[in-house]
Amino acid sequence: KLYPESNSDRLRKKLATKNKIKEENVFVGNGSDEVLALSFLTFFSGRGNLCFPDVTYSFYPSLAKLFEIPCEILETSKNFKINLNDISKNTSSVIFPNPNAITGLGLKKNYIEKYLTLHPDVFFIIDEAYVDFGAETCLPLINHYKNVLIIQTFSKSRSLAGLRIGTCYGDPDLINALNATKNSFNSYPVDRIASIAAIASIDDQKWHLDHINKIIINRNYLTNKLEE
Repeated sequence: KLYPESNSDRLRKKLATKNKIKEENVFVGNGSDEVLALSFLTFFSGRGNLCFPDVTYSFYPSLAKLFEIPCEILETSKNFKINLNDISKNTSSVIFPNPNAITGLGLKKNYIEKYLTLHPDVFFIIDEAYVDFGAETCLPLINHYKNVLIIQTFSKSRSLAGLRIGTCYGDPDLINALNATKNSFNSYPVDRIASIAAIASIDDQKWHLDHINKIIINRNYLTNKLEE
């Protein structure tokens, strides 16, 4: 009988190599929803006001309610864009998807970095579930800032939602804190078969890129037809 690896070491090593970072910068969980829940509990609970957009992923207010986290709403503009300049002085933490769930609109990495610099005491989580479909990843920022986590998933552009593989990238101290929370519940979260399949998915980069391109082409076709 073989239990899964407690910290998904082989998958973490593969992800670190792919993203040109260190293994200590990588966390793996059972889908990005679990990673989000662990992150809310670890970094947002008891920390003060959490800010997220009014039009966004529906799990954010649900998780905030579950962990009794006070919330502030970041109102999107009339064209549904997120303006980080509206972050209030009472905000302790911020979370938003990039691109934003529902709207599909993304923010540039340089724009986001500006606010990481302006608010060094505010903790940011950037949810990149759909980043492969056209947005600019903020993953390189983890090498320069300790107040940001990047969350990604295998469920969207890799079409592997049934595996439940979510990933998270950040400073080693942040990753250690996530592991401490995770291990207090279940020290073996991701099963062996899912990890093997996820590694195989990373190795098949050609299929991944072709799949993304097909979806983008279909999205553009649908958009153009709706505009017509």
